[in-house]
Amino acid sequence: MPPQSNYVLDLIRRYGSGNAGPISPPSLNRREIEHLYNAGLASMALLTFELSSSELKSADLTARVIYGQLRSATIEILGIASQHNIPVVLLKGMSVAEDLYAEPHHRLMGDIDILVPVEQSQNQCRLLTDSGYRTPDDTATPDQHHHLPALCHPDSDVYLEVHTSLLQSTVIDRERLKETSSIWANVE
Repeated sequence: MPPQSNYVLDLIRRYGSGNAGPISPPSLNRREIEHLYNAGLASMALLTFELSSSELKSADLTARVIYGQLRSATIEILGIASQHNIPVVLLKGMSVAEDLYAEPHHRLMGDIDILVPVEQSQNQCRLLTDSGYRTPDDTATPDQHHHLPALCHPDSDVYLEVHTSLLQSTVIDRERLKETSSIWANVE
């Protein structure tokens, strides 16, 4: 159970206000620092509170490295799509990391998500496979899912999901789901 304190809310409020510069930290005990670490808030805490915790510094460095790997892979993936005239919309974490966070590595991510037109999704996956991405053996994706089976690059361990729809068909009736054609009309 997380510690009973307002330090997490204070951290998020201060970070979200755009005033994330260092302030004197609340007196946090070991358990509370571990909670920040386990909750993925280490980088935000280091920026917002003047903390000197090797665990939080280590987590921040790890987040920077992971973000760098994901960013490099995203550039490569978008380049492949562009070379083959496949429109792509970047989804979720990578699409907002640089615009909505003080530092992009503060947006923790486990994979890259892209949306491609359903009729070009198999071609996009083939191109990614040609560039080294593989479907892990333990990957299972149900029929009628909103993305194809996950891909992973064995050298970087970067995971990627190629979405063909914004929502899974079981979330909302397909007839009521807005067609993605309007999205593609606005892609540059």
